[in-house]
Amino acid sequence: MAYENAGKEKLNGYFKLQDMNADICNAAEVLDEGSQMQAIDTRDNKVYWITKLRDGKCWFTQNLDHDIDPSFNYTHNNTDLGYSTNTTQSWVPDKATYQTGTTTWDTSSTGYNIQQSYDPGDKIWDGVAYPLQTVCISIDDMAQGQNTHHSLGNFYNWGAAVAINNTSAYTTKHQDVDQSICPANWTLPESGDIDSIPQTRPGSFQYLAEQYGYDPHPLSQGEQQEPPKPMDISVYEPPFYFTLGGAWDGGPSCGVSNSGAFWSKVIGGNTTSFSLDAVSENDLTDPGSQLYRYLGLFVRCVSR
Repeated sequence: MAYENAGKEKLNGYFKLQDMNADICNAAEVLDEGSQMQAIDTRDNKVYWITKLRDGKCWFTQNLDHDIDPSFNYTHNNTDLGYSTNTTQSWVPDKATYQTGTTTWDTSSTGYNIQQSYDPGDKIWDGVAYPLQTVCISIDDMAQGQNTHHSLGNFYNWGAAVAINNTSAYTTKHQDVDQSICPANWTLPESGDIDSIPQTRPGSFQYLAEQYGYDPHPLSQGEQQEPPKPMDISVYEPPFYFTLGGAWDGGPSCGVSNSGAFWSKVIGGNTTSFSLDAVSENDLTDPGSQLYRYLGLFVRCVSR
């Protein structure tokens, strides 16, 4: 109703992701069960589940599945480019999203800073039938009535996730890179070391997890520090639907046990950036994990 009350128009029967704004998200109600609605990405007409979570932000509850295309006109109007500084910014990608057999994923030293992405095909992580395994099946083979919350989407290295062809100049720890491959008016979440400034704001992985019971500093028992308290709900269940479909480094996806990783827009070091590392059931192991930028991770977008 928030889109409709704001007078927004539909495309192919769906409200547009690019029309999201703070007023629309603020007017939406927090939903802990399921997702509120599907909205369309005007760049390729793909549709995504979105919902407002307890941190007050609206989130994708499905992985981004946009195929990067160097011939497409990426601008501030359709993509998260120059949101606060340059409304004429555009981006021409170096590389298109590839599929199996079309090219080789670069894991060399140059692969840390280039832009590359991979489409594994229309696959879904089946965490319902196989809750303690990482099992991917073709969307065509899904059980009748199963939705696409757990569709894999694409794997993006960090350069692709932040829509930058060469990220070698981005080396300042905990600095945000304020652009991404997300649709306009959406962006990548924040992350960082536990309790760092980026993690204390709505739209960050740690702050979000804390609204659902995560505690990085439970009470110590004597001199022994307790491990972080996990969230009260499973990471792959509503309202998150995080896919535990592994990561991509040129080898088989959906084979990394019980885990999935999701990029943030926050720099870790010269060759790393921060991410969310989620594992099976209710254990959100690390909302501030540093991973090498060449790895292909999933992307979840959050409203500006």
